[in-house]
Amino acid sequence: MSYAFGPSGVPVSGPVRIDPAFGPSFGDGLADLMFTIVPMLVIGGFLFGIGFLIIRTAHNLQQPLLSRRARVVGRRMHVSSSGTDDHHHTHTSYYVTFEFDDGSREEFSVPGSQYGMLAEGDVGTLRSQGTWFKGFDREERGN
Repeated sequence: MSYAFGPSGVPVSGPVRIDPAFGPSFGDGLADLMFTIVPMLVIGGFLFGIGFLIIRTAHNLQQPLLSRRARVVGRRMHVSSSGTDDHHHTHTSYYVTFEFDDGSREEFSVPGSQYGMLAEGDVGTLRSQGTWFKGFDREERGN
């Protein structure tokens, strides 16, 4: 036996008529679609990111370890933040641009400890492997 409630809130018995404004509608199909598509997109994006990381790592591992004379020509930081008012997180990424003797330039992501030790105009030997920064040995000034 099913019950429905009349306008006064009193249960009424008998056949239940569904009001089209509150019954099944196009929105239900859209909700089902969203619960299918959105998780697939999230999982797909996650797998794409992991795949990209694996490919980039494999590529860098196949590259030779280079030691080249370079000059620091630029430094920058990128600060990203996330969270709510109660739990706020920030992350800072550090980048340094090096110019080589042939005039070409490359930017590398560097650890914060290295970023703090490098200044624009520093000259030395840059060690890198693919897109990985491996170190920078500064030449003494005045030499």
